[in-house]
Amino acid sequence: CLLALLYTGGYYQERLFLMAQRVYLHWFALLAGGIGGVILLFSQRFHSSLQSLAERLVQILDALRIMAEHPLLGIGAGNWERWYPYYQSAQYTSTVVHSGIAQMGVDAGVFAVATAGVFVFFAWKRKSGSRAGPGGL
Repeated sequence: CLLALLYTGGYYQERLFLMAQRVYLHWFALLAGGIGGVILLFSQRFHSSLQSLAERLVQILDALRIMAEHPLLGIGAGNWERWYPYYQSAQYTSTVVHSGIAQMGVDAGVFAVATAGVFVFFAWKRKSGSRAGPGGL
C-alpha cells in the first residue's frame, strides 16, 4: 500500500517524504544528544567544571555567612584569605571570593554593596533615558 502511494507521485509522495524526513531527523537528534550526553558525563573536563562550580557556590555561601556576622563594615579589604578558614563549610583553598558582589560585601559590608547597586541603577537609568526620543518615549 505504501509503495503504491509512493509510485502515484504528486502530493502524497511529497507528504510521505517530508514525514519520513521529520521522523529520521527526530531520531537522529535524539541519538546524537544521547551520545553527546554520555561523552559529557564521562569527560574529565565536565567533571572538573562541575567541581569548580560547586566550590565557587560554597565560597559564595561562606561569604554570605561572613557578611551576616559583619554586615556594616565587612572584614576589611583583602582579609578574605585570613577569615575564610573560620567559616569554611567545605575543603577548598582561595585567595578571593569568586563573585564580585560577595567580595565587595565581605570586604566593605552590605552598605557598600547597596551603594554600588544604587550607582549602577542610576547609571543604567540615565543611559536608558538618553536613548529615548523627544518626550521621553
